[in-house]
Amino acid sequence: MGFMDKVKETASQVSDKSKELADKGKDKVDDTKAKRRIKELEGEIGRLVYDQRTGSADDDVETHIAARITEITELRDGLGDGDGEDSDDSGSDDA
Repeated sequence: MGFMDKVKETASQVSDKSKELADKGKDKVDDTKAKRRIKELEGEIGRLVYDQRTGSADDDVETHIAARITEITELRDGLGDGDGEDSDDSGSDDA
């Protein structure tokens, strides 16, 4: 019966590792979606500021900008929770 116990233990370990890898993959997808949304929001802020500077913005443009900044902050707070990745938020990729 010792052999079957080993088989069951190994199967359990494989199952646990599979779940762990699936969770990591899901986290990576979530981070990618959040980064994409951040870029969209940054573009929206740029358009709002442009409209503001050229005089074609709505009266509540500051509210719209603040809302997008808040959303960006929340998204960035949720990125890479403790895995040491995603630490390069310098924005230097705009070259």
